Amino acid sequence: MSLPKASMHDESLPYSVELWDPPHRGVTRILGQAASLALATAIYDAALQEFPGRLVTLSRGGQQLRPAQD
Repeated sequence: MSLPKASMHDESLPYSVELWDPPHRGVTRILGQAASLALATAIYDAALQEFPGRLVTLSRGGQQLRPAQD
């Protein structure tokens, strides 16, 4: 499945879920953004299922809240 790259980060949505490149040097895609931690966590959990073996992070304001690599 090919996803378009996000062009901008919406500042009104403080939480973001990012997909990192395989060597973990940078974010390749912003998979979702959310206003609440509950919604961001749901996006994060879905991303872990969609991209097994890839590094997915949940961040707020540049601070990683939940990094995980399956």
